[in-house]
Amino acid sequence: MEITSAAKLHAALTAPDAETRLGTLEAVVADPKTALTFGLHADRDLIDVLLHQARSTPVAAEWLTLVNALAVFSDPRVVAFFTCVLAEHCEPSVLFLASDYLATRRARIPRATLEQLLLQNDSPARARATAPLMMGIGVRTPAERLRVALLCEGAGKAPPFANAIDAYLAELRGPFVHDARAALIAQDDDAATALFAYWAALDNATKEWLIEWSIATLPASAIDEVIERVVDSNDEGLLRIALLRVAERPDVSITPSAEVLAHWLRHRDPGIRRAAILKSAAPFALQRLVAIIDTDVDAGVRAAATWRLAVDFNARALPQLLNALGDEDWQVRAAAVEGLVAVGDDVRTDVRSLVHDARLPVRVAAVDVLLGLGDDAWLAEHLLGGVNVS
Repeated sequence: MEITSAAKLHAALTAPDAETRLGTLEAVVADPKTALTFGLHADRDLIDVLLHQARSTPVAAEWLTLVNALAVFSDPRVVAFFTCVLAEHCEPSVLFLASDYLATRRARIPRATLEQLLLQNDSPARARATAPLMMGIGVRTPAERLRVALLCEGAGKAPPFANAIDAYLAELRGPFVHDARAALIAQDDDAATALFAYWAALDNATKEWLIEWSIATLPASAIDEVIERVVDSNDEGLLRIALLRVAERPDVSITPSAEVLAHWLRHRDPGIRRAAILKSAAPFALQRLVAIIDTDVDAGVRAAATWRLAVDFNARALPQLLNALGDEDWQVRAAAVEGLVAVGDDVRTDVRSLVHDARLPVRVAAVDVLLGLGDDAWLAEHLLGGVNVS
């Protein structure tokens, strides 16, 4: 149908068959200025018709075509339409289409409206689509500044934690928690230390993250304070996370009270028992470690006690370390090998006597110790009949 008037244009846009409607929309998008020159029909112009169609058409492919057609026009009515779309629609692609339109047209949107859309948590996509618009008019509050920094690449660094405490605490409970955590991590140790002052305001997920982050990055001298905070919380889950992370740091030891250490050593969680043995700065009694090796059902705990025997008692623990070479679990045997090698030449004679032990694991472990002590020549002579093994 050849369109020569506003009446024919409106009729084509509202025709019963979709092919005519969509073909007309394509023609409008291709030449919007000419389409507008047809003027009014029944006191409505082209934009009035498109807005009416968009508001009455179900959200589907044709609705998206109508929205894309409206986006070619710079008009206050279209601005109002896309502002409503930004506030009410759910589809991310449509929200960003609305945001791009409003930004391109430099639309004047009330600050209160943008602030509400930016800081709501029900639709992360809506907040992300609003952030560039808020950045365009300038942020004012710490909450605005932080969220825009989290969501817009060109917004610059997020504000320091000390300058936006309430905003950070809110973001740590919201949909952009991972962005907020990344912003805090970028501020290094100061932010981690400061965040502990608001421990009571943090949810459990944030506490778990803060514990892991702090123990991984804070100086070794600061870790005791983290552990004290966790112990005071009486949360077994947080305690396990803290002690397991401490066990992963070779440069860290902790100083729990005797009462707390005794509780950890009796704990049902073997990870906590193991960390207590490995990381307690206070020395253990030899018989206590021997009792753990003899009675604990967890091989990792027995291995930790075996390693600790060598560290705390050196040659004085030689009988116990030699006995551990016959443990049923490889972890304990490996710890005993490491400990005996660390003790040094004092163990050589006793270990040599075990290379012909009736138990295969003991023989293998004894050979490992002697290799660690550099006893290759003796092993070649006594096990290989003098064959050169170099």
